[in-house]
Amino acid sequence: MKKIIQTVALFLMLIVLPAGSWYYLQSGFDYQKGARAQLLDYGELKGDIVLDSGRKDNFTLEDCRGNLSLFSFVNHQDVTTERVDIWNRLFEQFEETNRAIFVLGELDTLVDFSNFTESKNCIYTDVSASKKILSQLSIPKIEEGRGEDGKFKIEPIVNMNEYPFYVLVDSTLTIRNYYRVGNEPDLKRLVEHLAIMVPREPSKKPVLIRDSEK
Repeated sequence: MKKIIQTVALFLMLIVLPAGSWYYLQSGFDYQKGARAQLLDYGELKGDIVLDSGRKDNFTLEDCRGNLSLFSFVNHQDVTTERVDIWNRLFEQFEETNRAIFVLGELDTLVDFSNFTESKNCIYTDVSASKKILSQLSIPKIEEGRGEDGKFKIEPIVNMNEYPFYVLVDSTLTIRNYYRVGNEPDLKRLVEHLAIMVPREPSKKPVLIRDSEK
């Protein structure tokens, strides 16, 4: 009986557990590969648009270069408790990286940003700046699914008084994906994409420390 137990234990250690680990690792790799495949090129944001004139440095769109950026836009009717909570929680998850900038633009002058997070990496823009950015964005037809090229079909923005999408922009100011506000699967995918794309701090080169001579 003891030999049988030892044989089964050995089988588990040498065959079953490694196979299970490989399966889960492979599943995770395939899942992340699928997530990365959705990060495509929808064009580059251009123009030295001032996003926050209240700062001494007049923070501009170009200052987002080198960081991951998330853009969203609200009119006063969009500023619900849920919308505020989601925005704040998204920012808090990536605040410590100091490599992600969250830009929230107002679409009318009645927007109240007082309940949103205050941080140097959380930028709130006025109507003028918001509409300059929106002029470079599109309406993604997410409900129609992705085309053969993997992209969503996009259409020009007709009504700039509302924009129910999050827009993910990489460190080169290239638009990489769109997400529907209030859609749970889209929000989940957004968090995954943020985690995948947030730039890492450059690793420090190892320094050889020599022993002191005796």
